[in-house]
Amino acid sequence: MKKRKTIIIIIITLCCTLMSGCWDKVEIDRKIFVVGIGIDEGKDIKKETKMKSAELQFPTPEEEMERLRVTYSFPDLKKIKEATAETETITVDAYSLSAAKNKVTSKSSRALYKGHVKLLMLGNDIFQYKDTVKEIIDYIERDPSFSRNIYVLVCDGRAENYIKFKPPIEKNIETYITGLIDNNQKNNVIQGLTLNEFLLSLSENGSAMIPTISMDKNKKEIKMDKSAIVKDYVIIGELNEEDMCTMQILKGKMKGGKKVVIYKKHPIDYIIDGGERRIRFDRKNGKMVFNIDIKLEGRMNGHGINMNLLSKQEMNNIEKGFDKTIKDQSERFIQISKEKYKSDFIGLKEYVKKYHPKVFKDIGENWDEEFVNSIINVNIESDIRRIGIIK
Repeated sequence: MKKRKTIIIIIITLCCTLMSGCWDKVEIDRKIFVVGIGIDEGKDIKKETKMKSAELQFPTPEEEMERLRVTYSFPDLKKIKEATAETETITVDAYSLSAAKNKVTSKSSRALYKGHVKLLMLGNDIFQYKDTVKEIIDYIERDPSFSRNIYVLVCDGRAENYIKFKPPIEKNIETYITGLIDNNQKNNVIQGLTLNEFLLSLSENGSAMIPTISMDKNKKEIKMDKSAIVKDYVIIGELNEEDMCTMQILKGKMKGGKKVVIYKKHPIDYIIDGGERRIRFDRKNGKMVFNIDIKLEGRMNGHGINMNLLSKQEMNNIEKGFDKTIKDQSERFIQISKEKYKSDFIGLKEYVKKYHPKVFKDIGENWDEEFVNSIINVNIESDIRRIGIIK
């Protein structure tokens, strides 16, 4: 009996090993390895309203609903030098991303492969069409071929122009922009946003902060110095470098950055190496009360000639100057968040949901209103650990 079972197991194993195969195999030289995707509004995107108001109908083949203009960037394998290659692009007009993929396949001798995509770039004008943005995000979220670690960016203008841009340093735009993101993250200026973080932020908060790139055609350079505020799939505003730095401090995620204070008529740079956040929560008179305690640690990169940095009193005065400057900037940022954007950018919703679930259960559906009416106090304590070379 045991021998019979053993023989059956061996036969099944051999069948699974010898009779299986890759049913959808495509040779590597028959693929287009997409590394960047740019999505802009198409010429027929304004027909959305007319189409939705019409009765159910089947479009004829002659009708073109070109709602999207999609640009795919891929390396030209024939031009590989020093392990890198210049990129080529294919641009198609289509009704959806699925239709765009089919169009590329129909006009190319190779199959589209998106497993190596590094950048997803969205033109800022497409955010004027909320339903279209919803459909784009829904398609990307459902498509397993997209890596969740690709960077998402908003372009100041048409994404197609950025995808086709030839940077002066790198051979392709994808390497240039990913390097730009990495450098910004080290300086804690503008944080890169992955697809996974973008989708989670939209699902949990209904909003997201997406890094924005802009182009100077005369200088032939691309810079990233602001972030777009997306709420309910629409861009409602933007934050500059100073605001983003302040936001990172209030979130307790400051890993590197710079603040400047004028002391004795001389600008002093405070290089922040790290920070911690502690929140004390209470409810008074039906309002949420947050006391946010921030502890920062850093060093000085410059000082005035007449400053006695060995004096404890002098150092205390400088630290108090940084405390006041950062506190004023934090209070201004919170005021703008509450009054202008009515959005929580510093993670208070996640804090209440995690540590005070009963309170969140009562107010969760009206969070934006409760946040606007809340009282938020900020306390800053900066510590200068190193002062550099002195006399």
